[in-house]
Amino acid sequence: MSVIEPHLEQYKMLREEQLYRTREIWKVEMYVTAGIFTLFAWLALNNAPDYAWYVGAPLVIIGGIRTLAHHLANVKISAYMREIEAKLFTQNKALPGWERYAETHPSKAGAICAFILFVVLLGLTTVGAHYMQKSAKEKWALKEKSQESQADQRG
Repeated sequence: MSVIEPHLEQYKMLREEQLYRTREIWKVEMYVTAGIFTLFAWLALNNAPDYAWYVGAPLVIIGGIRTLAHHLANVKISAYMREIEAKLFTQNKALPGWERYAETHPSKAGAICAFILFVVLLGLTTVGAHYMQKSAKEKWALKEKSQESQADQRG
């Protein structure tokens, strides 16, 4: 076994971990978003107490923290992978290795989109929850009033 082989295996393992963490970020985003919309739908249909409308904000914050943790781990892994690439991928200057290429051609689109998603969800679960809660309360009050008037007409 050459000196290079263990490093190549380590490189592959680190790349797999990066891909795993990226998939986990997508899952967190999807679950938090679906969870918030499911929560609001349930609250609107079930005449929930006022405080219940604000349960979504901590879920968004926890999801944002988890996403940030995965992102920071990927940044750390990338830095180490660039060191491996600098040592092992020296023969072909045109192909520097993915991490070194990504460093010279940065794209923050994924991080920016994730940040915007969590800011929007946080706004929805705080400010939006206030207005949705008021609207749901008004609809429930109208429904109860309608049921009372129907009961009065029968009785």
